[in-house]
Amino acid sequence: MPRPTLVLKVTLAAASAFAILVPVVRANAIDPGGVGGGCADEVCHVGVTIPGSTVGGGGPSGGTSPTGGGQVQPLVCNYYEDPASGSGDPIDTSTLKVGDTVWVQCFYAADYTPFGDAYPIVWGAGAPAAPAPRVQDLAQEALSTIVIPLPVPAMNPAAGQLVNLPSWLWVSNWNALTATAAVGAVSATVTAKPVDQHWDFGAASDAVTCDGPGTPYDKSLPPSAQSPTCSYTFRHSSATQPGGTFQVKATVKWHMAWTSSTGQGGDLGTISRTTTLNVRVGEIEVLNN
Repeated sequence: MPRPTLVLKVTLAAASAFAILVPVVRANAIDPGGVGGGCADEVCHVGVTIPGSTVGGGGPSGGTSPTGGGQVQPLVCNYYEDPASGSGDPIDTSTLKVGDTVWVQCFYAADYTPFGDAYPIVWGAGAPAAPAPRVQDLAQEALSTIVIPLPVPAMNPAAGQLVNLPSWLWVSNWNALTATAAVGAVSATVTAKPVDQHWDFGAASDAVTCDGPGTPYDKSLPPSAQSPTCSYTFRHSSATQPGGTFQVKATVKWHMAWTSSTGQGGDLGTISRTTTLNVRVGEIEVLNN
């Protein structure tokens, strides 16, 4: 009896506009689960689509816009006697008996690198379903397309900060990221959302944590008509610091989770990304007559 093999087509989408500058930051491994079902043919083709992650645009108020593209990469899934034998020959299923345990491992056909982890199934009576990826492997594939960007922090006054004048703080690229992978009607979606921003002012000896992106300063409005939702007041000039600036770190914490059409899902914890700024802080001299 020929060895049952499932060949899958996977469309890998472009991760995001930040992919060139920022390496992929991945969360924890996806919890186990299963897609189930399959086809009775010993070789079958199932479309596996990954629509791509989404990145927001237009400012800190949020919103998402899709990115797409990518290339098609085939997957090959086989049965093996044990999870360590994925590099050897697939099992001859004609030798199996009902109740035997076999392992499924899927690979990228181009270079035979594993797609997800091997998982066990119990051999049943009748024509066996062809091996297929599990839903958590689809979620892991979706996760691998999400790129967590470095924060783009902003301050006002834009030209430089002043002692005893509140500085407005905000992050301009505050947008949720999502990616979905699917096999037929089974899909898994990973979502990453920014949670808070933390500013460490280094030699200024202070720090600020704010929920949300903060409020951008609007030059078209009078100061009396607006107020910051995240701010910090410098108490000392940076004139005595190396280079005449304070080294300020802006960190955004992201929360990651996954859901699926099977009802499976889970919390993937948090990831933080940090951008460092050199901030010049001056003083205004008041002359008395």
